[in-house]
Amino acid sequence: MIFGTQDTRMTLRRRTGFLVDAIAVTATVTVDRQPSREAAIKVELSGGTTGSGTVTINGTVDGSSDSEVLTFTANGTKITAKLFTAVTSITSTGLDDEATPATITVWACGRDGSPQPVEYDLAVDIPVHIITPTDAVWPNYVEGSRETINIRALLDYCEAWAPRPGDHLDDDVYGDSWLVEHVTLTPGNWKPNFFDCRCKKVRE
Repeated sequence: MIFGTQDTRMTLRRRTGFLVDAIAVTATVTVDRQPSREAAIKVELSGGTTGSGTVTINGTVDGSSDSEVLTFTANGTKITAKLFTAVTSITSTGLDDEATPATITVWACGRDGSPQPVEYDLAVDIPVHIITPTDAVWPNYVEGSRETINIRALLDYCEAWAPRPGDHLDDDVYGDSWLVEHVTLTPGNWKPNFFDCRCKKVRE
């Protein structure tokens, strides 16, 4: 366990464009995350028998409660014309009673369909043991060079979540932010002991 050797406590954060992770469509679809700013909502239906039905996005548009109905005649992708700052609920009709219900995925995106990243906390208040290399790393760039500070952050293994490259570890004590670049599992007797995260400092 890291608890006895912890150097600090951190929050593990992840960026994604998904407001709803891929899931079998139901009459009421659970919203996993909120848009980080005003965004169109992109809905994809895939794998359904016909994928024919409607999906209604309910939320906030221009400061007021509003909604938009997306009508599907087949599996595919549609984007709202309205820009939402919040999504309170998503409902569907004619989709969940098919022989094979479609899989629904929902993104926050720009008007052109490009994803808008949403950052969320994957795990909070994690005890972390830090291993610092003895030598700084100085990569060479076209114009000059700069110091890159790297660490290994050891986190207790958890079955509910797992860090991956691209995640951020934000230090709750010292305020530093670290980009996770590589993750390995440290073996234990019957399950892994630690997540061994190689990280690069991105903010002090």
